[in-house]
Parts: sequence; structure tokens; C-alpha cells
Amino acid sequence: MKKALLLFFLFMTFTLSSQIYGPAQGFPSDPVISATWENDRLYLGTQGSGVYELTEGFIQHSKRFEKFSRSSIYGFQKVDTGLVPLLSGELNAYPIVVTNEFGTKYIVNEESLRVKFSDAAVAMSALPSGIWRMILDGQRLNF
Repeated sequence: MKKALLLFFLFMTFTLSSQIYGPAQGFPSDPVISATWENDRLYLGTQGSGVYELTEGFIQHSKRFEKFSRSSIYGFQKVDTGLVPLLSGELNAYPIVVTNEFGTKYIVNEESLRVKFSDAAVAMSALPSGIWRMILDGQRLNF
């Protein structure tokens, strides 16, 4: 009886300790608190998970800023050597809007990243260029 009770408590100890999880880390678990555009890439600063970047339609952890992977990024500063993440500051209010050199707007809110193309991009996409069509924000795009 004592052995069965000991085995039961031993089993429960390992079971309970193995199910204790820490807070989730990484995008999208940690909220985006800053954003900027540089060199054809959108950089997203998160609260506790460093910098992520939007490249070719995918949001992935930035290898360029890997040493900041566990930091909160409150903003970005552009200097002569490039982009520098700011590790202190105030939280930006949503929506966070970043516009690139082509007029495309990247709008970050609590639950999503929305891309709104400029009038020039919409006008170019309206030209006949193939048989493929896509609808974006209620507007037809041709490919």
C-alpha cells in the first residue's frame, strides 16, 4: 500500500511539474508596439520578442536584429550606419501606421497587420495584364 501511494505521488509530481508553462513568447503572442520601413522591408518591434520583418508576404524573426530577440522594441532610430532598435520609451497607440516610399500604408492594430496600397499601385493593377484576378479591400486587381 505504501509503495502504491509513493508511486502515485511520484507520478503526480512529475506530471504536475511537466505541465507548468511559462508565458508564450514570439509573434503573434507578444504584441507589436512599433513599426518602421527601411530597404524594402517592414520591421515590427514587439513587446518582449525583439524585431520581426515582413518579407515576401511572410512575417518572420529578423536575423539582422537577432541580438535583440528577447527585448521590447519601443521604436527605431535611423542613423548613418542603419536602423537601431530603441529599448526604452513609451508605447505607441494603435493604430500604428507606416508609409513606404511608394505610398503603401502598413496599418498595425491590436489583432492584425493591414496593407493598403497607394493610388498608384491600384491604378497599375487595374491595367489588363493577364487572366488572374484578385479582390483586395473590395477592389479588383489584375495579374
